[in-house]
Formats: sequence, C-alpha cells, structure tokens
Amino acid sequence: MSKISKVAVLTLACFSLVLGLSPTAMAVPTLIEDYSIYGEHGVFLGAGSDVYGLVGASNGTLNAGWAIKLNGQGTTIYGDARSGANVNLQNNANILGTLYLTTTALLTTGSLDTISAIVRGDPELPVFPAATDISSQCASNAPNFTGTIGTVTVGPGVYGKVQYSGKVTLDLEASGDYYFKSISGGGGSQIIVEQPGIRVFVCGGVKFAGTGGVKVSPDSLDNCEFSVEVQTNDWHNAFEVAGGTKWIGNVFAPNGGIHIGNNATVRGQLVGQFVDLEHSTLITNEVCKVCNICACIDTFAPAFGAAGSAVTLNGKGLDNVAHVVFSTTCGGAGVEGTITALSQTAIIVTAPAGLAAGNYHIIVNSCNGTFCTEETFKVQ
Repeated sequence: MSKISKVAVLTLACFSLVLGLSPTAMAVPTLIEDYSIYGEHGVFLGAGSDVYGLVGASNGTLNAGWAIKLNGQGTTIYGDARSGANVNLQNNANILGTLYLTTTALLTTGSLDTISAIVRGDPELPVFPAATDISSQCASNAPNFTGTIGTVTVGPGVYGKVQYSGKVTLDLEASGDYYFKSISGGGGSQIIVEQPGIRVFVCGGVKFAGTGGVKVSPDSLDNCEFSVEVQTNDWHNAFEVAGGTKWIGNVFAPNGGIHIGNNATVRGQLVGQFVDLEHSTLITNEVCKVCNICACIDTFAPAFGAAGSAVTLNGKGLDNVAHVVFSTTCGGAGVEGTITALSQTAIIVTAPAGLAAGNYHIIVNSCNGTFCTEETFKVQ
C-alpha cells in the first residue's frame, strides 16, 4: 500500500555550485505544511547541521538581515529553500536542491559552497498561520505541577504550569487536546505520548534546559501524531530545548521563536517567527497534509499495474468525488478513469485502457477543489 503526502528523506546527488543569475521564473506554490523548517522572520542553521526537506523564510528581521543563513562547516539542506529576502551561505555550506529567492534578494556565498540551482522570481512563500485561540484556557486557574524531579501523568484537559528544576516525565495518557500555562524541566526529561492524535497548547513557553534536553517517546511515534503550539512572544526562546534533545513532533510558535540546542535530533516540522538550530543538529520531517477540501486520498493500492487494472483509493469524503484522473503531473491534463465503486472512505477506479507505461498521479475532483497524490501509480 502506498502512503500519500508524506516525505521523510530526500536522496539527492551532488551538484555543482551555481552562482550566476538564472532566468526569472515562477516557483511552484507552497503551503506551510510543505516545510520542514519555516521562520517568518528568519532561519539560522548552525555549523554542521543537516535539514531534510523544504526550508523557507519571508525576511531576516530577526536574523541580522538574513532570511536564511547557513553557518558553514558542512551545514546542508537536503531539499529546496525558498526565501523572500537575503540568503547567506558561509564556507562549505550546501543547498542540495533549488534555491528560490526574489530578484532583489542578496545571495552571499563562501568557498566550497554548493547550490544545485537558483531561481529568481516570486518564491511563492506560504501564508503564515494564525495562533489557535486558547484565551479561555489560558485564563483558567488550573492547578500547577512543580518540584525538583517528578512524573506528571494527565489526560486531555486544562492545566497550570509544569515547572521542574530537574528531570520531569510528562506522561500524556490519551488522544486529545492538552492545555498548559507553561512547561519546563531539566536535562534528561521525557515526554511520553501514549496514543496518537495528541495536541499540546501552551499559553507561555516550553523550556528544557541542561544536558540531554528532553526525549519524546516512543521512538515509533509519527511526528504527524503529536504537536506542540507555544504562544509566548519570546522572539528567540518561545520553544527552547537543550543540546542532545531527541524530539518527535511538530512545533509551532506563532508569536515567537524556536531554539534547538546542539547535537539534537528532531523528527518533525518547526514553524515560528524565528527558527535557530545550534551546531550539528539533524532535522527530518514527514509532511503532514491537511485535508481542507471535500475529498482527500490517504493511500492507494496497488502501487503499480497494467492499464485497465483496478486501483483502490482510501481516504476521506470520497463519496463527494465525481471524477478520478490519472495524470503525469498534478497540474496538467490527464485521462479519466472509470469509477466502479464509491463510498465515503473508498473508491475503486479502473485505470484508463490504453494508458501508456509511466508514472501517474491520481487526482480526485470534488465539490470545492482537487486533491492530487504526491506518490504515483506506475503503469507497466
């Protein structure tokens, strides 16, 4: 069964440095969920850090004028970068994908830098999302959890501060929404996500200081199953975790910054006003697509077959679908398949007879838009 709309690691060949101006071109439109890292007012990648996936920034207001800065010594983006302002690559930094930036943006490079391609024009940056309204939860007088070392075990609900000077284990027992005034702990702390589908909202900040930072478990957790939104306006440290952190989950700081310590690993998306990675940090991400139209495909099977063979689509709102199209590109014309069975969660469609061998995206047309699979069905 093929997974849709998820990208974990991009494997790219080495490219030669491109420094000249490329012809002005229009980049492909992006959504915020497409990014591994997005800093509205700047992204700083420390020396020796690796980021897998798309990186973007609108401007460099919080980053000394640089929308995106790679601090050299092997710092690498394994994917594309999109910038609305100046970009700085220190010595031996790499963008192993395409750099999209405006025609007026300054690009500064050092020795031994690598950029696969440069496209000047509109980088088609996403709309920065608004904060979730949690004002009523933040106004509550919920109890606090404080101490030196301890374990806090809670289910979905509204709570005060979790404030420990040493190691704390925060055990989130069930799927649902959790609201805290703030969360802090010492090095070696742990967050246990017992079930998928947990969202944490924090009125203030999140801080785990000290060697080892914090570990999110279990290791098998999908970052799309756990998220943290912090709403303090600390421009640099709204979400701050120390070196050695092992984080899984998506982090959103709509009013402040995200600061990841050195030698940390993050499996998830980082979106904030500013994103700062210290040296030797590894970021990977599985893109979490939001279904915001009538019908979306989650999976399809089989992944390959002959023209005229049956393909089963699984997803949401599929009883709204009127047409299923097989196309070599998401934005191009395609050939319509024949729907033979239809329900809210599944469609069986026959791939068009005579379809030439190749790879085809599957597109469903519904009541208020289209959904195109990122992975392709291979006609053999």
